Amino acid sequence: MHATNARGFAMPTLKVILAVLFAAAGVGIAGYSMMGSKGRSEKAPASKVFTAIDDDGNAVEPDYAKARSTKQIDAVSDEIAEKVRLLAPAVGAIRAASGQEGAEVAQATIDAIVPILSGDHDGFVAAIRAMGGKIENLDGEHPLFTHLTKLFKHASVDVDRITVKKYTAPQGGRVTIQREEENADAGGPRRNLNERVMQMKPASLFPDAPGVEDDSAIEVRIPMRPAGDDAESVFSLILTWNKDLRLWQPSTYGVIKRELSVEDDG
Repeated sequence: MHATNARGFAMPTLKVILAVLFAAAGVGIAGYSMMGSKGRSEKAPASKVFTAIDDDGNAVEPDYAKARSTKQIDAVSDEIAEKVRLLAPAVGAIRAASGQEGAEVAQATIDAIVPILSGDHDGFVAAIRAMGGKIENLDGEHPLFTHLTKLFKHASVDVDRITVKKYTAPQGGRVTIQREEENADAGGPRRNLNERVMQMKPASLFPDAPGVEDDSAIEVRIPMRPAGDDAESVFSLILTWNKDLRLWQPSTYGVIKRELSVEDDG
């Protein structure tokens, strides 16, 4: 397993604003922008930029495992499945919805992410069907697969920082959300956090899956470093329990990008 060392930066003031909502090829896509700032001095300060950020707004030290070769992808897949299986029992919504401990959630997570990591479209189609989805014969790649593989194909994965939690919708709905927290060290350097969230709802693939408002909704987050990129992106998978099929199904695929700038006026 990998070690994770928090750097201890406190959460800056956050403002969250809905940016755009549109639909493409049966996949609803919503974009959100989160920005936090305490202002800037007239003289440009020196700054350090971090993209590996935890859910509390703290910079962390990532430890990525490569997923380029078949052997590496198989190894990372096993680690992801084991991590999710271990974390899932602590999420009350999972047992309340399905009476399960977490192996099924782990399988749904693997079905969703591995074809994206490997860039295997046939595997993607097979996984959608294994999760109870409906996908017709396509002329080329499915747009959801194309979009996600552009970012996550052969990405490196920080397995230790995977989280599994009950999904909580942003407060205030889809229009304007605000959350404010004071910096722990008021006299310290300025901290500016930018977060962008894009959510893709595969309604045409899983027409019978409950929505994110369902009590069963959980979110699996997998931090990754895309191939050829130094900045981290987080793969977000919101799963809901289909009672009729007795399967966990993707209600939303998401991409989260964060950047924390710590400024020092010197």
